[in-house]
Amino acid sequence: MQRTAIIGGGEIGQALKECLKGTYETLIADTDLTRDEKPEGKFDIIHICFPPSDSFDEFVIYNHGKFEPKYTVIHSTVPVGTTERLNEKLGNVVHSPVEGRHPNLTKSIQTFGKFIGADNMKAGEFILLYLTNAGLNPLLIKG
Repeated sequence: MQRTAIIGGGEIGQALKECLKGTYETLIADTDLTRDEKPEGKFDIIHICFPPSDSFDEFVIYNHGKFEPKYTVIHSTVPVGTTERLNEKLGNVVHSPVEGRHPNLTKSIQTFGKFIGADNMKAGEFILLYLTNAGLNPLLIKG
């Protein structure tokens, strides 16, 4: 079973965990200790579910080094160029923003599906299959 770490345990991170449970081993890493499930070791995929900030790239790079994933999926709404910049530094980074209505994001993700923006089509195709296997309806778009 693939190991998945969700970085950010807010509404998006919790909704994503609900969508992935039962298919993948999924743990949340969060600065809020009440939501942090203390994941350790290497993970196949990390999901970035925290809002953009001036230190967004640094925090993604830090978590990439901590969990050593094969793939990184950014679910945050980030400025144009963020995924490309991080993909150049880390490799296998894709963008899959969350669409839906708060506080019903789990149902929204399951209903509306997920767009996957990828410059690296190999990474995009892997995440497409990964989300499909979890019962979601993803659509891959070349970045």
